[in-house]
Amino acid sequence: MEFRNRPNAPDAASPSSRKSTSSPAPGDRVTVQALEREVRRLDDPRYSTVRSRKSLRHEERGSGKVLWLSVIAITLAYLGFLGFSVIRPKLTAPRPAAPADEAAIPLLPAVDSDPALDIDTPATETVSASVLIDNARRSRNLAEEGRRALRARQWAQAEVKLAEAAEYAPYSYTILFDWATALIEQKRWSAARDVLVRALEVSPESTPARVALAQVFHQLREFQNALAMARWTLEAEPYSETAHQIAAEVYTSLNEFERAITHWQRLVSLNSNDHAAENNLGAAYLKLGQVNQAIKTFENVLRDEPGNSQAYYYMALGFLAKQEPDLAVDVLTRASLRFGRPFVLSWTKGPEFEALRDAPVYRQHFGEATPP
Repeated sequence: MEFRNRPNAPDAASPSSRKSTSSPAPGDRVTVQALEREVRRLDDPRYSTVRSRKSLRHEERGSGKVLWLSVIAITLAYLGFLGFSVIRPKLTAPRPAAPADEAAIPLLPAVDSDPALDIDTPATETVSASVLIDNARRSRNLAEEGRRALRARQWAQAEVKLAEAAEYAPYSYTILFDWATALIEQKRWSAARDVLVRALEVSPESTPARVALAQVFHQLREFQNALAMARWTLEAEPYSETAHQIAAEVYTSLNEFERAITHWQRLVSLNSNDHAAENNLGAAYLKLGQVNQAIKTFENVLRDEPGNSQAYYYMALGFLAKQEPDLAVDVLTRASLRFGRPFVLSWTKGPEFEALRDAPVYRQHFGEATPP
């Protein structure tokens, strides 16, 4: 069987019009054998495999492009987020407020970081660096001159130099404390109190300043203030001998002998060689009527220090309190052998020895006459 095209179709056998047998163009002569060959070629597995590979390569190239585009898009988005995070604080930061009134701004307390560099610099003024350096140099030089005067025991000159140094360094603890020391040595208690209060305002934890202020309060007979400073010192340093002594002396002045004994005992336990404190402890025992304990205390003092005249004096009073004039005269006789008769007779002029002066044993050893 054979099919023919239109009458005007070119000759199928001519080279210019012959096409591939795999895809006959319109107008070509098609035979049954050509159609069967085409069907067999399309059914051939090799052909389908090549076709599938081409399609797969095309799909892979498309997928790779999509993947790279996605990565680029994510990277650009992340970089944009980072840039926004950097500039966001500047965009959202509040605008600076107008300057407030200086009088409404609280001033911080000064801190004495370096005594030589403490300068009086008001918070409301701007001080140049040259002024600060000049003030520091002046305060340091004046303080050194004042301390040299202290070492030379020239108290008035030291006071002047240190007071002038404090004008340039009003918050220097060391300058204030040295200034107060010069005032104490001159027994100018009120002025020393004021300077020590300033020193404690600068350095509240200073034990020397607390002790010195307690001593000054004691001299001014401001006993409650002295006790407050002594207790404040003992809270920080319970083994401070000076604080115990001040507390004991103040309680003795207030006739609170039981409390005084507590501090005298502590003082003796801290320093067994402090025989003055031990004598004061015995005297407090006498005030409370604990005569035997008092005499025992004075005997301990004389065992360690036989030349302690105060122990002889108080021991004689102890035997008088026990109404034992013979033992009292014996103590005075022993004291007169060591210190001389006139010195011991001067003790008996006081009213506390009035009963002993009339005793026969006293007249026997010391006669009737007493020194004028």
